[in-house]
Amino acid sequence: MLQFIMGFTTGIYVAQNYNIPKIIDVANYIKDKITEYEINKNGPP
Repeated sequence: MLQFIMGFTTGIYVAQNYNIPKIIDVANYIKDKITEYEINKNGPP
């Protein structure tokens, strides 16, 4: 969960820093990270 929060915060920070109005891209990136984390946590399906 900590990794998720860190990734989320970093994503928002980077988006603001580089003035990227691509919330969808950030959301997709976060979704990918969550999926990645779930796979790593549960092992291969």
